[in-house]
Amino acid sequence: MQRFSVTGYLKAARRLQVRPRVVLLLLAIELGSVLFEVSGVAMLLPVFQYMQQGGALETLAQEQVYWGYLIRTFETVGLPVNLATLLGASFVLILLRQAMTYARTVYRMAIRQRLAHRLRCGVFDAYIHTRYDYQRDTEKGGLINDVTIELPKAVNALFDVVLVAGHFLLIAVYTAGLFYLSASITLATMGMVAVAVLILKRVMRLTEETSHRITEANRSFGGFLAQRVRATRLIRLSGAEALEGRRLESLSESCRERTVHLSRLSALTRVLVEPIIILAVFAVIFIGYSFAGLGAESLGIFAIALARLLPVIQSAIGDFQTVLGQWASLQAVLARFDDFAALTEPMSGGRPFERLTREIRFENVAYAYPSRDERALSAINLTIPAATTTAIVGPSGSGKSTLVDLLPRLIEPSVGEIIVDGVSLSAIDRRSLRRAIAFVGQQAEVLDATPRAHICYGVDAPDASAMRRAADLAGALEFIEALPQGFDTPIGEGGSSLSGGQRQRLDVARALMRGASILVLDEPTSQLDVDSQRALRDALRRIRAEMDTTILIVSHTLDLACDADLVVVMSAGEVVQAGPPEALLADEGWFARLAASGTDNLVAGK
Repeated sequence: MQRFSVTGYLKAARRLQVRPRVVLLLLAIELGSVLFEVSGVAMLLPVFQYMQQGGALETLAQEQVYWGYLIRTFETVGLPVNLATLLGASFVLILLRQAMTYARTVYRMAIRQRLAHRLRCGVFDAYIHTRYDYQRDTEKGGLINDVTIELPKAVNALFDVVLVAGHFLLIAVYTAGLFYLSASITLATMGMVAVAVLILKRVMRLTEETSHRITEANRSFGGFLAQRVRATRLIRLSGAEALEGRRLESLSESCRERTVHLSRLSALTRVLVEPIIILAVFAVIFIGYSFAGLGAESLGIFAIALARLLPVIQSAIGDFQTVLGQWASLQAVLARFDDFAALTEPMSGGRPFERLTREIRFENVAYAYPSRDERALSAINLTIPAATTTAIVGPSGSGKSTLVDLLPRLIEPSVGEIIVDGVSLSAIDRRSLRRAIAFVGQQAEVLDATPRAHICYGVDAPDASAMRRAADLAGALEFIEALPQGFDTPIGEGGSSLSGGQRQRLDVARALMRGASILVLDEPTSQLDVDSQRALRDALRRIRAEMDTTILIVSHTLDLACDADLVVVMSAGEVVQAGPPEALLADEGWFARLAASGTDNLVAGK
């Protein structure tokens, strides 16, 4: 846990690109507000002295040097010096102070929201460009919590420090004025304030510690909620509503307890400071009247200034406590950006890639996940010709999906090399490579949009006729046109208004719309019924017949494998068979035994 420090704050502000000129402008506005406020309060002293001397300006100028400057200033602007103009000048200064306060409030809110907007966009952009293994393994609920809950608190912490600095600036000016009136009483007052600060030191430490515990509780709650929202069907079918309700209640209670504890600490600060403030005011009046020999006007101004100063001290302590309460959020956001920076995936650089013309060749390729000891792939030697269909089959966990994840460079081989048209895959620009590969997963990832928006997703200036052709080839045109608004019908989050087969064919249409030379389908029929599988198989046959596309299918379905030009059988991360389906069926290996068993599900062979 990194505690608050000025050095830590400056580093955080620099890393989150808080511009120095913004901070300086804020401080300048604070200074202007302070000067006008102090001037407005200070003008009450000549008002009291004017009334006490009955308006004798010559006597006042002889007794107090500043009266000479005041009289000349009024003469310069063409105003007489009387009670009305003195009160008017004080009121004008107070109005100017209010105008500065308005400007400070509006500007502070504007720059806070501007920074929050920039950081939200920065978090999303940085996350999108991190390595796939980080995106796969990171807890999504924690990430969402950091963006929606911790990030605004982090921004507040950055600018609340400037607010505290403004308070201390005002305190310094008021203290200088009080020293002018009476150094001894001012020193006594400062001693009381120092005692209050010492008393509150332990409370501030507890505030900072509680801040970190609140951040941890928020992340746990966010992670739990994100997981359970995705699993509502499982929860209901398992009859686990009450169990999950109790778990959420426990996590929510933890958030509540820690937040309430932070509120108690804030309340304790106010409770401890206010009696000391009142005691200081009483002490000033008593000591100033009984021992310091202050005149009524000086004592009145001293009491007014002190009455204004001590709440500022209270605000400074309270705002600093707020900074400590948000410090953990700032550290969480910085840690998230550290992760992004360390795991950013370089997108550009290397040779551009347009389309596959000859072959993809795996040469002794192996891959091991960073968090596991055993290899997911071992000694893969395989050649995939261009413009053919290759089916990759095998038991679950045999490494099929890992193999296809290597092609768009979502992951990199631990050992060996992949050669694409005679060029090492590692030498090819990622961005152009991924534009040349279209991917359809086990479950169609459909955004909350329309069929038109989904099919054209990621395509610049989409052509309507090309969109219809992609939908037709994918076997999706008929059901799309039957929707109430056709291609412009809202289909709900995740395509919830469509069947599983319709979502899958819609996603195939999206992949075809990209015009990519390589089409990868990762177990596209695993969630489909028999009729939907047949419709998808017919769509793939049309694609093979009408498009010059290299198709890779990770499949558990015997029919899809038998339609392929090349079947690759994997087991335990290795290629155990490879060849045309008719050749493998004539062999006595795993594929032939499975076909002879009469099952259409290749998982049955494990």
